Amino acid sequence: MKTTCITLFFLYITALAQPPYYPFGPQTNVSKASLHGWTECWSGSYVDGGYISAILSPCQGDYLLLACGPTGDNTLTLLAAGSRSAITFNTGISNNPINNNGVGWYYGDNWSWGFAKEGDLILRYPCDILDSSIANGTNGDARLCWNTYGE
Repeated sequence: MKTTCITLFFLYITALAQPPYYPFGPQTNVSKASLHGWTECWSGSYVDGGYISAILSPCQGDYLLLACGPTGDNTLTLLAAGSRSAITFNTGISNNPINNNGVGWYYGDNWSWGFAKEGDLILRYPCDILDSSIANGTNGDARLCWNTYGE
């Protein structure tokens, strides 16, 4: 079953050092209170979208954490953390993610941005459609995608 994250998308940053809370691989149902060492640098709804440069510019740390969850809830539905260089490595429109910290990251500033569990196949159209009604994949609860097409 694919996790549905339709409300908010969050970006958290940390400074130069690896934060005290640094989860390996995608995590589900995480309390915001457990994000020791992270600072929220951007949030918005999927409907609002936003230019990638405007989203990333306030998020200047060496580590990023991407998450989603319902508005006003203290629990994040899904999150994953990794090095900024891996999370923002331009994979273009390919289905070949960059593996970092148990996560397969993909990023294209005019296609999509997201992650799946390391080793899981992805199929970007432009967002990852595996484990949806179109294609049958695995670990749907560990996938997040932000459409950047047309930005």
